[in-house]
Amino acid sequence: MNPESIQSPYGKWNVDSHPTTIEYSNSVMSEIAAFADDGMQRLARGGIEVGGILLGTRNGTALRIEAWRPIPCEHARGPSFLLSSKDETGLGQLLNECEANKELQGYEVLGWFHSHTRTELSFTEEDLVIHDRFFAELWMVALVLKPKRHEPVRAGFFLREEGGKLEAGASLLEFKIHPSKMPARPPRNEGPVRLSAAKPEAVPVTSVRVERRVASPFSFKWLTIVAVALMFLTGARIFLMNPPTEQPAVLPVMVTDQKGTLQIGWDHTLTVVREADSAQIRITDGRADVAKALDAESLHSGSFFYVRSSDDVQIKITLYRAGKQTAVEIARFVGPKLTNTVTERDPSILQLYNVIRENQRLQQQLKKESARANRLERSLRNLLAVTKKPE
Repeated sequence: MNPESIQSPYGKWNVDSHPTTIEYSNSVMSEIAAFADDGMQRLARGGIEVGGILLGTRNGTALRIEAWRPIPCEHARGPSFLLSSKDETGLGQLLNECEANKELQGYEVLGWFHSHTRTELSFTEEDLVIHDRFFAELWMVALVLKPKRHEPVRAGFFLREEGGKLEAGASLLEFKIHPSKMPARPPRNEGPVRLSAAKPEAVPVTSVRVERRVASPFSFKWLTIVAVALMFLTGARIFLMNPPTEQPAVLPVMVTDQKGTLQIGWDHTLTVVREADSAQIRITDGRADVAKALDAESLHSGSFFYVRSSDDVQIKITLYRAGKQTAVEIARFVGPKLTNTVTERDPSILQLYNVIRENQRLQQQLKKESARANRLERSLRNLLAVTKKPE
């Protein structure tokens, strides 16, 4: 990336290995970074991920980003930027509006952007699906942002090669963006906001007269010092008696109901999930209490099915790595009461229910057979030890 003067209204991104050159309005990029940073602040752990459309002009392989518009996301699949069917429909309508809107004359959609708060600065499989479906032109670009609290936002453009393949592992060149200090306010969707490069007006400074008082010989100076020292010693004692422990990460969980069968899903691309080697799902379903252990393969599939028997189901998922708890999440599903029996439901649900029951029965039988085999093996060893004659 060519270094640009701070006073310049535009920045530039280009690499020798790719013919595309991207210019961008610094004020637009700062607002996009503030938008991503604002999403980061909305949840204590990881925040929520956001996305939007990049608008501007194009001259061959030279792109210039002049404005942006947010992509609505209801986050039905968790805090990650994963579009539901409703979101995808809205994105398609938004792109059509961009083409039909008279206010967009001279502008065209150059690509899109989205933030990653729980993964690295890369493209996931879900990102590639969005990119290939809605931004299929070979010259269209994607901007990925990685916000971090109290730090500049890391960013990188992703581009297709001549054959149409997009390198998803990492951006060809990363750069940093300083978020706008103004509160992030996404432009309204009636039309893109053309942002000027004018500097913000200076904030007026109000002078305040400070009245000075002469301290008394019997001031509380030493009393204050003693109080601070006591507070420090008390805090140190509490710290030594209760050293801080590493808190497990939070695993966002999505629960959906399909005629009495709950699909419990989680983002299998999260680092904490990919690094876990086992997990446990504990389900409280009315009076029933079910515990299910998941191996690494089942955990990395990203979902688990459960046939509920009540309208109030509590779910607790705990992730482990080398026997150490690494993440935990508690979810609750409250839905309509089941008026039909299992046998009266949809045949596919009944089949799934039967498979689950059969699996549970086989596991119990396997445990009994394993215990029986162990008993026979011990009896055989004892018999051999008794009948064996000394030489």
